[in-house]
Amino acid sequence: MTSEIIRTHWFTYSSQEAPSKRFWTRAIASYEEIPSGFLASFPGEDAGFPYSVLIPGEQASETQPAVNPQMLCLYADRLVSLEAIHGEVQTTEYALRSISSIEHGRVLLNSWMTIHSASRSKTFNFSSSVEHVFSPIVKAIRGAGDASEPEGSGVKTQEEIAKLGYVWKRNFKYFNYATQSLAPDSTIEASAYQEDISLSKLNFFGKPIFSSYLSGHLTILTDRELIFVKESEEIRAIHDTSYGGVFRYIPVEKVKALTFEKSDDKKVDCLADISLVDGKHYQLQFSSATAVQLEEFKTACAHRFGS
Repeated sequence: MTSEIIRTHWFTYSSQEAPSKRFWTRAIASYEEIPSGFLASFPGEDAGFPYSVLIPGEQASETQPAVNPQMLCLYADRLVSLEAIHGEVQTTEYALRSISSIEHGRVLLNSWMTIHSASRSKTFNFSSSVEHVFSPIVKAIRGAGDASEPEGSGVKTQEEIAKLGYVWKRNFKYFNYATQSLAPDSTIEASAYQEDISLSKLNFFGKPIFSSYLSGHLTILTDRELIFVKESEEIRAIHDTSYGGVFRYIPVEKVKALTFEKSDDKKVDCLADISLVDGKHYQLQFSSATAVQLEEFKTACAHRFGS
């Protein structure tokens, strides 16, 4: 009887109390594991039980907003999201081919996945300790081979890794980010690394006591995707350690145009404008004085996107 009461409450727990493993975000493999509140709305099919993730609800705290109980169901051609809002289940479907980009980020113990399509964007927050549960979904959306393998798994050829050797020499952390982001069967056409750009400094007796800077980033063009890797905070101050990696993946067929423009800003004198077929725009900032392989990246983008 007690277990049924818990199931009716969507597996919601207070963020002030550490949840048991029963209430952690996790993959579920049978109808028996589905909370009763979701059963009526679960998109069952004859094809079998889909890869499904249960995200328990969290009450609001001083540091984070409330999280509604949710489920994600992955099918061969679409992702179905179920969310319990005020006792009612809201169902949203994303055709995998309609997703224009996906962002996956992690900052210390907090991770998230944001899906962007022409009509909507949705962010799913979860603990970094259960990041592997979402890897099959990220991989399926990217079309990166077998979705049953963890994201970032598979052996990249030494030839492809060697193309990022210049990053390894300058920033080993970004080199690791880059190798994690590559799909096993992808081919790198070009990449550009922008190191941190200093924006302002305040010295006291010759020693810096405050410094703000634009965080560095790495952009990789493969035969299938544009991959952007950056820190979690775009503008940071010295001694700020609350950063982590943010990865955005955009299929090349979703890119309408990629152009480079000059800027009057002496520190950030090159702007890359990415236009997607669904109308969304992204912009990257470069310093031509410090960006590495920027000209090669421009040439590859012009060849790929005709800009």
